[in-house]
Amino acid sequence: MRLGINVPNDLIQRVKATQPDVNISQICREALEELAERRERAIQRVSNTDFSQRIEEFLASEKAPIVEPDWVGYALEDAEHWVNNISADDWADFCEDYKNTRKGQGESDLWHWYWYVPECKTFLQRELENEDWVRRQFKRGGDPTAPSNAGKTYADTWMSYIETVILKQQEIWEARWGDIQTERIIAREASSVPKVPPHLAEESKIPIKETTVRNRRIVMWDFQNVAVAASDIQRVDGEIMKSLDGISTSSDHDLFKAFCRPDQHAATEELKRLKWRVKERKDDLDPALFQECRSDCGQAPTDTILVICTKDGDFAKLVEEMRESGVQVYVMGPKNSSQRLIRAAGSGWIDLN
Repeated sequence: MRLGINVPNDLIQRVKATQPDVNISQICREALEELAERRERAIQRVSNTDFSQRIEEFLASEKAPIVEPDWVGYALEDAEHWVNNISADDWADFCEDYKNTRKGQGESDLWHWYWYVPECKTFLQRELENEDWVRRQFKRGGDPTAPSNAGKTYADTWMSYIETVILKQQEIWEARWGDIQTERIIAREASSVPKVPPHLAEESKIPIKETTVRNRRIVMWDFQNVAVAASDIQRVDGEIMKSLDGISTSSDHDLFKAFCRPDQHAATEELKRLKWRVKERKDDLDPALFQECRSDCGQAPTDTILVICTKDGDFAKLVEEMRESGVQVYVMGPKNSSQRLIRAAGSGWIDLN
């Protein structure tokens, strides 16, 4: 093995001035051999001597290094304890203060909230528990900035845990609010046609009209999520038509579209044979189906019945959107469909075998 060694020119000239025929490589080799021999003898001597007791005495010295406490672990433990012990009212106030601080509406007083739960530990208490480590940082060989850095690490970790809890609370609230909105939509749809009390209808001779006739029927089949074998398509097509006739027997305009991938060749041929309009895309078909629903139903929403064949929960928002625009929406799907989709469909859900 060859090594390149950089030797200053002035040093080489000084050596050659005293010994013109000097061999620089030999000098370097002999120096390295001498160094290796010294180190090997030292290692052998130490290996043959029991220094364990002496090393323990060294480590017991006040000037010896000390392991830094786990500030991240402390912060996570304290934050969890704090969340589990703060009152609901104080938590609501804290979240409001947190929101205002995030918006830049004022200086953060978040650390003051420790005192609302006095039984929970703070960074100051953790410092006192690790007083030896803190004191050691201000002695020779220590790092005077380490306690301050530890405080920042603790604070950042503590707030990260709290922020995660706040986000989780927000997710639960949004899901609950979504369920409430869905229930309200279903309730409004169920009572959208006013009913005249029988005694008033009899007296005034006003004819009672229970339903509005819709003369447009549109079916959108999310074939990438509710795919069947080509040999079963005719059976499923018949089931869809039977359900559609149960909803509305009269129609001036029927439109049937299936959204497939290009690799579903046999299925697309069978769908075309059954007069379905096939839409093919390599990537995610959901955006295309959403757009087609908005475009086709938007022409006359109050005259349209829309049936979506899918099991994908992402279509729950589309169901709500179409209903709000005046479209009468039904969803057909298998038993393993998304619960969010089933809730959004409400009374408009139809089991697809």
